[in-house]
Amino acid sequence: MDASTVAVKTEKGQEEIKNRTYKLSQRMRALLILVDGSRTAGEITQQADLLGLGPDALADLEREGFIAKKGDRSG
Repeated sequence: MDASTVAVKTEKGQEEIKNRTYKLSQRMRALLILVDGSRTAGEITQQADLLGLGPDALADLEREGFIAKKGDRSG
């Protein structure tokens, strides 16, 4: 995901936040919470570093279907 892209939670991501259905780790769940439809991927990636997550953490959430690029809410 490009650093200037805005990310949004998919239905799967919203379900994880609400019910912990997919049992993400505490750090990955915290990163998912930061995806609010207004922060860019670059901003969220900086926060991932502060959470002790690697630079690919946001891409992992996208690949696993928890987030998508704004305008593409599939998942």
